[in-house]
Amino acid sequence: MKILIFIKGLYEFKTIKESVQVLGYRYETGLRWLERWNEDGLEGIKHRWSDGRSPKLDKEELNAVKEDIVKLGLKTTKQIKHHINEKWGVNYAISWLPKVLRGIGCKYGKPYMHNYKEPEKC
Repeated sequence: MKILIFIKGLYEFKTIKESVQVLGYRYETGLRWLERWNEDGLEGIKHRWSDGRSPKLDKEELNAVKEDIVKLGLKTTKQIKHHINEKWGVNYAISWLPKVLRGIGCKYGKPYMHNYKEPEKC
């Protein structure tokens, strides 16, 4: 663990700056590590995992979006974005919306015109 190497460097009478330079980190990172070490000891320097940011819409709301797409016949991401913003007050970036749609099982792709003269495939 890099933080333990940093702490060992401090116990060997190196400065904070020298200890973090060996590891390739900035001085501010060393200060943060030292503060965590002084407050909580070994527990303080363990990595603190988090679940990340909570989604803007939960699973039930995303399922409702999927139903609304079919029911209202929404075809473009602009239409879907506008609908989500009006109904739930959530503003997704237009570039992020395809990922959200694929996550709920919607197929997303560029629409192509079909040649009406081409015979139907069996």
